[in-house]
Amino acid sequence: MNYSQNVCDLEYGTDLEYEELEEFHWLGRDGVTYEASIALQCKIIRVTLDHFEQYFTTHQAADVAWCVFDALVAIEEINPELFSSFDSSAKAKAYVDTFKCFASDRISGTKFPEDGLGSLGILSDPDYLFIAGGELVDPDPRVEFRSREDAIFRMFVATEIGDTIEMVFGGYMLEFTAKQALWLWFHLSIASDSWHHRSARNPSSGSLKCGLQWP
Repeated sequence: MNYSQNVCDLEYGTDLEYEELEEFHWLGRDGVTYEASIALQCKIIRVTLDHFEQYFTTHQAADVAWCVFDALVAIEEINPELFSSFDSSAKAKAYVDTFKCFASDRISGTKFPEDGLGSLGILSDPDYLFIAGGELVDPDPRVEFRSREDAIFRMFVATEIGDTIEMVFGGYMLEFTAKQALWLWFHLSIASDSWHHRSARNPSSGSLKCGLQWP
């Protein structure tokens, strides 16, 4: 029997319930950029980084988002002035203010009920300020996996020396600045939360517990 988590055909730009795009700079490549996007459709979240795509359930995406948040908290603890160096645009300020609101209240690890497709946990490694990892079942709606084992990939979120965040998606690794990671946390959080609370608010304009507004 084939193992399939197909929910719907997630086509870029077609009936998306949530989508956000941003231009990222490649670390170590001066002036070279790529497009990052986060999109939600039919309970599936797609993260696109240049030509790489990774799909998550809303539960998995919430888990990844809060690991990114905890990594950012670890960075802020040793470099509290870092976020003040970000640009002063309205969106950037909203991201920083939202992060500081959650961080000051020590709101961490909001969990939705397990969906049985894996989760991430904090790992102990003296070489890292923060590292979390685990096995996730890939819900890619375009792929028909022969078995559950074929669909499993290892996911890691880590910061080593407190200036960048590494994310490993199976066999693919990318490194992000704190500003880029803040964007990923912010919009993964909205995309994963918007499914659970879609009936109560518009994900593009809903308010936070801290009293802030999504940009």
